[in-house]
Amino acid sequence: MYYKILDQLIKQELDRGKKIAIYPLGKIGMEAKNILESRYGQKAIIIDNVLSEYNPEIICFDQFMKLDGENISIILCASDHKLNAELCQKIAQNRIKASVVNIICSNVPVAIGKEGMENTPLQYCVLQRKADVCGLFSYFIVMLGGLDYCKKHNLVPIIDMFSSDNIYQDDQKINSWELFFDQPMGIGLEDIHDAAEYLDCNLVIDHPNQSMEFMTNDKKIEYWRLICRQYIRLNCDMERYVAQCMQEYMPNGREKETVGVLCRGTDYTGLKPYRHPVQPDSETVIKKIKQFLEREDCNYIFLATEDKNIYEKMHLEFGNRLIVPNVSRYENTGKRYLADIVREERSGYENGKDYLASVYILSKCKYFVAGRTSGSVAALLLSEGFEDVYLWNLGYYGID
Repeated sequence: MYYKILDQLIKQELDRGKKIAIYPLGKIGMEAKNILESRYGQKAIIIDNVLSEYNPEIICFDQFMKLDGENISIILCASDHKLNAELCQKIAQNRIKASVVNIICSNVPVAIGKEGMENTPLQYCVLQRKADVCGLFSYFIVMLGGLDYCKKHNLVPIIDMFSSDNIYQDDQKINSWELFFDQPMGIGLEDIHDAAEYLDCNLVIDHPNQSMEFMTNDKKIEYWRLICRQYIRLNCDMERYVAQCMQEYMPNGREKETVGVLCRGTDYTGLKPYRHPVQPDSETVIKKIKQFLEREDCNYIFLATEDKNIYEKMHLEFGNRLIVPNVSRYENTGKRYLADIVREERSGYENGKDYLASVYILSKCKYFVAGRTSGSVAALLLSEGFEDVYLWNLGYYGID
């Protein structure tokens, strides 16, 4: 009954250039193996702790960890919810680099369409955000709260950045989430014809946030990293673009000796938005970077900033050790928001694409230094874990 779902998932991963691992080899796993080998002519990596004791062509999970890499996608084929959740937890705890495509996502059935889900009626939940226009990673962390809600209530999430205005829609009405990410379950707004629940994610209390209590809580960070791994996937175009940027800026594993630095400036420090975390000045950041360079085994700094003055001060201080993405940077924006200025020069999509790639690169660095922003939260959650992190706790604009 999973044939159509498996076929589409396997084709999707092969189109991404991935090798396919099937875990475990039960009834659904056998069906996935047959599709991959008979229909697409590809050899599967088979992971099954029990069967590996009998069949030398099947490996256990510990053996797979030696093969693990970002060029592999694991098709998680456990239909039993309890076993599926246990395998998800095992994957997360071992910080597997491979992508994971789940037939069911813990309590939530993963489906490409309604066909084949016998006795499992899909209950859809459209996740929206009814608020002022926000940046990409502000949407990202608020939508995570909605995704967690869906997981706990056995709902199939569909992220809607179509119904409300946002800075990424540009000249046409599109679901802006899909410019950057796949839908969590492969189901878009155009696929649902039945009644659906609608959820304003601003009303979901439990989601990642910029507080020090959250950003320094290892247990909470690990929980939301698991939610990210289960639901957040770059679309094919973004995945290729991020890989291209990684190769350009972090060749030969350079990220393993790099301090990732995120500095907001321009409109953020100029307008001092109420109740947003106060950002450190560039001199303070430079001092902290020097401490990392002196104390830790690192030789490079990857700087993500939209502020031209911050970049120039960093370049003057660190020279060729400073790695920066090739993007536009700005000086004093006056009383205008940077997003409005940027959109006069380039599309919201192009700007969002570059910022997303920068945050993904930050998440791969060995160390992380940042002011508290939505991008900082995203870097923490997308990371497999930094060797060391420093975040400034300077209070909030308009309050402290």
